[in-house]
Amino acid sequence: MRCAITGEISRMFLIESAILGLTGGAIGIAISVLVGLAADSLGVGLSLPTAGPGSRAPSTFLITPELIVFAIIFSAVIGMAAGYFPAKQAAKLNPVEALRYE
Repeated sequence: MRCAITGEISRMFLIESAILGLTGGAIGIAISVLVGLAADSLGVGLSLPTAGPGSRAPSTFLITPELIVFAIIFSAVIGMAAGYFPAKQAAKLNPVEALRYE
């Protein structure tokens, strides 16, 4: 019975840390898109020389769907890696003893 509980606690901690990583990744993507669009509209960045006075440089802001998917997966993996050791330690604790000190 102890082994099943240990696995459940570890799984719960890892899922929670993955969800936190996904949430942080989604917030980071949203902020980066907003900042990138703002910088692009202000003309900040590495753009090619314009054709003449008053002409607008081509956009240098590019976020592809592949980049977004990679960022989401990467943030979830980092979140799970960060939650692995606390999950391992929490799984070793007796639940009654752990709740007693809460």
